[in-house]
Amino acid sequence: MMKQLYILCVMASLLVLGSCLKEEYPDNEYKDKLVVEGYIEQDSFAKVMLTFNMQSSEEISEETLRDKIAMSMKVCLTEIINGVETKNEVLIGRINQKYPTQFIYTSSRIIGKVGAKYRLDITEYGGREWTAMTTIPQPNELYNLTAEKVDDKFYRVKATIKPNADNLPYMIRCETSFTEKERPYYFPLALFGVIERCDQESVITINRPLDYENILEYSTLFLHQEDLYIQFCTMPEFGFKYWSTWENCTLNSLNPVFPVDETPPTNIIGDASGIWIGYGTSYYVVKNRLK
Repeated sequence: MMKQLYILCVMASLLVLGSCLKEEYPDNEYKDKLVVEGYIEQDSFAKVMLTFNMQSSEEISEETLRDKIAMSMKVCLTEIINGVETKNEVLIGRINQKYPTQFIYTSSRIIGKVGAKYRLDITEYGGREWTAMTTIPQPNELYNLTAEKVDDKFYRVKATIKPNADNLPYMIRCETSFTEKERPYYFPLALFGVIERCDQESVITINRPLDYENILEYSTLFLHQEDLYIQFCTMPEFGFKYWSTWENCTLNSLNPVFPVDETPPTNIIGDASGIWIGYGTSYYVVKNRLK
């Protein structure tokens, strides 16, 4: 519970709070801003998480973070193929504690198709509106995915990536589990998992996502008794701009000497931050039992 709320706090703060802005505004000038993390993959339903930003002066607690979750939005998804709107759907919002915001909007009829465009329209019951457009690129694969023993406690995962036809960027997200019954639903960004482009075949190391709660004990490696679930994403060019800046904000926010002085870009039209993006994805499981 606390871990999920902590992730929500990090997500909101890195996107729009004072840690990513150069100015602080008086309370009478503050206006809440929508924060979006939405995505759609081929052969899968759309998933959208919505929160509102916080003032830097606000107290951070479970209650204040829960109040920032946007649970009463009208979220519409439109599929566009060859310039023609083929399907429309109002997404259903549900409580789901497996996601960072613990509340997620999902489609139930529209399933992602490679090459199709998807428009997201969000309406607040009160008047404000937001919209964004994305497309799903052709997925690519990881090759030669291997687990290497480091010592009696940890193992390292490596893989080979190859260029894709459209020279698009990649992203690696991953999560671990100690049992198959705890298969992950949401995949955090792997450390240094944003890859601008791949001009030639390359061998990469897949790192564990940052653990903000236990940063002093954090290791990029994986424990022998845990399995690793990997989401390998091919994404539109904007995805690299957004996630690379997001990662820089994350890493710099942990540095007490150099402050965060940039804000991730957004493709959301309206007074909002965040991203709506299509992923061409491939999934992998590393079941390591090296001793």
